[in-house]
Amino acid sequence: MNELTTDLWALLLPPEWFADQDEETIVITDSDEVSVIEISALYAEEGQDKAGLLESLLMKENFKTTLAELDAIYQEFTEDDMYWREWFIDLGDCYLAISHGCDIDNKSMDDASVDEILSTLALKIPDDE
Repeated sequence: MNELTTDLWALLLPPEWFADQDEETIVITDSDEVSVIEISALYAEEGQDKAGLLESLLMKENFKTTLAELDAIYQEFTEDDMYWREWFIDLGDCYLAISHGCDIDNKSMDDASVDEILSTLALKIPDDE
């Protein structure tokens, strides 16, 4: 397992999964390119509160759950021939948004692998706490 670490969190990745970073998102793909996991910290924009930010991201059907023993809000949907599962974890000053996407034809193929990877998510405690 390889450890992927940011300022906010850490995650263990099996060798067949690879991480890259674009502007604000960590993008993790499997070697056969069936699935993608995207992780980013979402901050409210000026004039917007956190509740408004979350409300703008949630679909009509969502529910509370846990991810890696952390309280989260979960939703799933299809968009542009992709099937998506999303979790939002409240980190205090931001939300950690985690999305797992795959082609609709591959829906559920990597769910168990992705769930196992995400179960290793650990939040970092800021130095000032």
